[in-house]
Parts: sequence; structure tokens; C-alpha cells
Amino acid sequence: MASVTPESRAAVARLDNKWFKKENSNENNREAIRPAEKAFEDRDSFKTHIQSLFKRKEKNVRFVSTEQELRDQLELLTANDLSKVVNTTLTVARRQNSFYNNERTQGPKQLRRKLQNFAKTFSDFLGAYGGIVELVKNAGQQYGELAYETLSIFLVVIVHKCQNDEQITKLLADLQVAFPQLETLLGVYPSAKLQEHVASVYREVIIFARDTTRYFAKQSVRYLSAIGSPPSRGISTTTVTINKLLAAVGAEAMVLLHCRNQAIDNNVQQLQEENKLLLQRMEELERQNNRLIKQNAALISNVESVKQESHLLRENSDFNMKQGDDENLERIRECLDLAPPSIEIDVETCKRAVLDAFPNESTSHRRKCAKYERMTPELLDTCVTYKQWRASETSALLYLYGPTDIESRLEVTTHSWLSPAASFIAERVLLENDVVSAYYCCHPDIRAERKRATTVISAVIHRLLCCRPSVLRGAQIRSRFHGIAVQSLSTKDDSEAIKTMMQLLREVLVELNKSKAVEMTYIIIDRVDQCSIDRCKFPVDRVMNQILNLVLDPDCKVKIMVICDSSFSAKSGFHKEEDTLKHDRVYIEEWLVHKEVDS
Repeated sequence: MASVTPESRAAVARLDNKWFKKENSNENNREAIRPAEKAFEDRDSFKTHIQSLFKRKEKNVRFVSTEQELRDQLELLTANDLSKVVNTTLTVARRQNSFYNNERTQGPKQLRRKLQNFAKTFSDFLGAYGGIVELVKNAGQQYGELAYETLSIFLVVIVHKCQNDEQITKLLADLQVAFPQLETLLGVYPSAKLQEHVASVYREVIIFARDTTRYFAKQSVRYLSAIGSPPSRGISTTTVTINKLLAAVGAEAMVLLHCRNQAIDNNVQQLQEENKLLLQRMEELERQNNRLIKQNAALISNVESVKQESHLLRENSDFNMKQGDDENLERIRECLDLAPPSIEIDVETCKRAVLDAFPNESTSHRRKCAKYERMTPELLDTCVTYKQWRASETSALLYLYGPTDIESRLEVTTHSWLSPAASFIAERVLLENDVVSAYYCCHPDIRAERKRATTVISAVIHRLLCCRPSVLRGAQIRSRFHGIAVQSLSTKDDSEAIKTMMQLLREVLVELNKSKAVEMTYIIIDRVDQCSIDRCKFPVDRVMNQILNLVLDPDCKVKIMVICDSSFSAKSGFHKEEDTLKHDRVYIEEWLVHKEVDS
């Protein structure tokens, strides 16, 4: 049997749950290790006896307890060491009888060869027996220490005494052949009987080594053996016992191996049947999968058709809804008696017209007007009241007013230098996402005619509804709005008509406030001083009071910005000190002087 390889040792480590495991074994398995335990009975006395023999010879020897140490000890027997042992042995042999001398007449070379042959045989035997030791070591490391220590003592005595070495070599060689392969033992699940046989082999080899060591350690016995006597009967008996036990181990292992093979064959057949069923099941699943793929393709096709139909329906619905919204807006425009969209609600057109009226040095031949300060976004941002109004989270009114120096603009125009502020604010508001706003300029063109107050309010209402036409989708709301608009138009008194129109504006703001999508509504009116009642100048304070009521109404959420040029209005609309203190939602900025820029 070959020596135990590292792979075999790893395999033994993986079989900890199979061989000689006390915690996982039954009573029979616990009894199986008993023979190996008996090998400890003579350990100390045997070791002490051999040590005393070497001590009398004044020789220092060391006995090892592991396989690796034992192999290292064997390798230390170099050619010079063997020569010394042989020469010493021959000297002793010459002093004995002639038969012994005849045994050594071939000289030191013959003895060296025999010892070398013994060393090789011992190494092979150690490899074969090592498999048994590795299995028994699963029961405890002490079993390995005992086995290798005994063989170490055996080796030291045999090498130093070297009598009858050929007989011992032959015995070891015969035993080595009889040991089963460790891989064979690892291939079976050990029965209690097999474990007991292995433990008995373990013990008998230790007994054999002890008996042989004692046999060669006794000088009288060696002498009788040297003149032709065979080894002691005890050694021979132990050898026979070991051979029988090894044969039993091999037979039991083969039986268990055949049983295991039979179980494996049965498992293989069962797995083949199961695999066949799995293949059939897999084929059935594949057929089902193909059917599902076809059904899925049909469903996808149906879904695409439904999507296209849904898209068409949505487009039709959106088209119908937009068409309905357009019709509602057109009806409300007719009820409000408004002309088609004009430049008064076009922020860009109104801004360009106003800025052209206030030229700079590069655009005007009138050097005087170019020296006046112009309204710019930067100048607007310096206005504290504007920033407060813009930052307010509630409804608020921003009222900008003041005169315009006639020399600051072109002679043919009557624009206010404050008007660009309305355009700037409108542009900023429009940049916000999903905002509802209305811009109206009462003086969009050169020397424009005055606008009726009811027309301005109607235009603001219509513009707000254009931002949110969904407000008019309710029949009840449309009916109410139409009723108020008709009532306003049928009123002969403009003052009453303005109140009625303001009521309609409030109704629109209330509906817009109900929408969660609308956070704040913005209304920007430029040049309210250009409004009129019955073709007469419009008292600004009257309309401003109506606007203030909208800002203070809890059901409305609106920010209103109004610009008034006091050059064209006898009244400014608000008295700054009183109204600012009275209403915290009113922000008034008065520019009394149109400053001239220093040269």
C-alpha cells in the first residue's frame, strides 16, 4: 500500500462524521474503538524498559510521536551512519560462535545493503499502516501519538541491533502488502464491525512492534536467533493475527463497498427516472411557454390597438374640449361686448411703444429728453415696495404713481415714464410656470383714446378665463357669468355697471382660487388714469377702492399692480400715509419727481 498522501489526509478530515466519532455513534460503534484503547496498557512500562537498556549502553536516543517526525528519523540513517552501525555489528559478531560469523562473512557492504533494504521496507510499511492510524485518530490524537511512538522505538532498536534484519524486513514487507488501500476504506460508510477490525489491526501492529523490539533488545534471545533459531513464536503469532485481521478488514470493506455500489446504482436508476420525468415536464412547460408567448403577442397587439383607439379618443376628446372651451370663451366675449384681441393686452408691443417715447442720446435729436432718467428693470428692483409686494404670500396691491416731465418724452406722445414697470413685471410673471395673469395697458399708442372702465375690467376677465378656460365648463357657472355680464351691459349708469363688472371679476377670482393648480392670480393694469366714465375722465379713487375690495376679499387670492400718471389725473387714487397704515396688503410707491440725470 502506498503512503498516505495529503489528499488522503484531507479525505479523512472530511470523514470525521463516519469513522470513530463518539458523539454521533451508537453503542456498537463506541465498542469498536475498545481494541485500540487496550494498546495503551503497556505503553509506559515498554518505553521505560527500552530507555533503560540504551541508558546502560550510555546511548542517548529520542523517540518521536508523529508520522513526519518518524520519517525524518528514518532519513537520518545516512550511508555513513549505516556504515558505523555495520562495522560495530561485525566486531561484536566476530566474538560469537562460528555460525554467526559465517552469517556476516560477506562483509560490511552486505550488511549496509540489508539495512538500506530494511529502511525502504519500513518506510513502505509506515505508509500502509499510516492509513489505519489516520482513521483511528478520528477518535483522538493520542492514538496517533501512541502508534508512531511505538514504531519509533521499534526503528531505533532494530537499526542499532540489526540482527535477523532480513527476517524482520520480510515480515514488514508481507504485512505491507496485506494492508488495504486507504481509498478503499474511505469509499465505504464504516459499520461497527469494520471499525472494530481496523482498531484491532491498529492494536496488533503496536503489539507486534513491541514484541519484536523486546525480542531484539534481549541479548540471549538474539544469540539463539543468530545461530539459526527462528523468531519467537509470539512475534509469528502476532503476524498471523494481523494478516487475519487485515483479511477481515478487506473482506468487510468489499462487502460494504458492494452494498454502497448497489445503493448508488439504485440511486442512479431513480435519478434517471426522475430526470426522464423532469424532461417530460420541461417539454410540457416549453409547449405551455410557446402558447403563452403567442397569447402574449396577441395581447400586445390588442394593447397597441387599444392604445391607438385611446389616443384617437383622447385627441377627439381634447379637440372637443378645446372646441367647447373656445366656444365658451367666444360667448363670454360676446356677452362682455369685447372687440377681438388688440394691442392693449400685448406686453411686448406696449413695452416697445412706451420705451420709444423715452429715447436716449443715441436715438433722439432732442438732447434735453435724453438726459432724463428712464424706467429700467434695475431701477424697478430698487423699489422696496415692489419687492415687498412680490414677496407677499397673500393677496396684495402695488400702486405706483407720479408725474412725467413733459420734456422727458417725445412731443407727440402722452406716455408715462412709469409704464415700462408694468411691462417688466408682466414679463417676469409670465416666466413662472402655469401662472394665471392678465395684462392691460390703457394707453398703448400715441395719443390713444381713453378706455371705458367697464371695457378694461371686461378685458381683464376675458384674459383670466383664457388662461383657465376650464372654469367655464360648468353649465351653472357659465349661466351665472352670462347673467352678470348681461346685467352689466344693460345698466345705463356706468358707476353701477363698474360695480356689476367688478362682481363678475370677483366671481372669476373665486373660481380660480378653488383650483389647486392656481397658487396666485396676477392682474397688471397700466395707466388707470386713462380710463373714463361716459366719455369723461375717470375718478381713479373710485376704481381703486373697487380693486382694494378684491385684494381684501378672503375668497380671492390675487396680486394686483396698478400704474397711474398723476400728470393726467386730478386725484392720485390713494393717499399714501392714510391707506398704507390702514391696509397691510397695500403697497404704494410715489415718484413725485421725474429726476434729470446729471451730465
